[in-house]
Amino acid sequence: MGLSQSQPSDPAPTPPRSGVAAYFLPAPSAQLTHDHPRSAATAAAIEAHLLDRLPPDIVQRILDMAGMWVVCRRTNRRPLVVQAGGAEPHGVRGADWSTGQEGEVHSLRDGPGDVWYLVSAPVGCISDEQERAGREREDWEALDGPTVLGHERAAWIAASRKQRLERSAPGEDEDRIGEGEEEERGEEDKSDRPTWWLRRIVLETFSRDQGWTVNDDHYGTYVWSYSWFELGLLRNGREVGERHLVQFNVVAGQYFKVHRIELDGTHPLVQAARDGDRIVVWVRAIEPGWQNVVKRAALTLHAAPYAPQ
Repeated sequence: MGLSQSQPSDPAPTPPRSGVAAYFLPAPSAQLTHDHPRSAATAAAIEAHLLDRLPPDIVQRILDMAGMWVVCRRTNRRPLVVQAGGAEPHGVRGADWSTGQEGEVHSLRDGPGDVWYLVSAPVGCISDEQERAGREREDWEALDGPTVLGHERAAWIAASRKQRLERSAPGEDEDRIGEGEEEERGEEDKSDRPTWWLRRIVLETFSRDQGWTVNDDHYGTYVWSYSWFELGLLRNGREVGERHLVQFNVVAGQYFKVHRIELDGTHPLVQAARDGDRIVVWVRAIEPGWQNVVKRAALTLHAAPYAPQ
């Protein structure tokens, strides 16, 4: 189901300090983050380089085999204790606890032993922040020479232009685009958002259960664990289809443990996801006394602007 790796507990968080000490201590990490380890421009630059040498269908197979897709990751570092039963599903933190994403998702509802913790960005997210940063850096490019980002965007335009020509009607060839139209058409293609296909989901959790069990035979194993994680699919703000159980906690875990689960293109959830859908992480616990204690979790989506072959 995925790779598991044991890790010791995180040390207790250090309260923020002021004064002279603030200059020597690292800034506290943001609790909810959104980043792109591999940008759309980088993936497009590699694709454009290969398209100059190989047929498009071969290029797409190479990119799929190498996993050269656009990567979008969201991380939540807000501690949460979900306990089975009881009137308050958020455990000791009570009704004051929130994911920080309530403004994005309005239809999800928590219940006893059943709490949503993190929602991914939409399938096909390529970061508006990166595009804005790219435009700002291009303003400097005219004054200070070409930049890496400028080359990436040029490759993106070239790749988009090639795809458009390949989809053109018979008899329409590259010569129809004049020199004066080339840049304009390229920018137009870049602004037309392509359809994205989900290729892989990676879930990383750092969690444990309540730390005890009445059945010593299962101590330190995953057998008869009653706290776990599920993934669901959101479409147009509402959960669709069935949830998928992806990871249990170790029974009577004495320290927090890292689990990393990868779902590839053969998994039903990956196959069911469409462009613009989101993935949601549910934290679960059942049976009296059981808890799912979460310190952090991250969802990473890998997507490509072409269908799987």
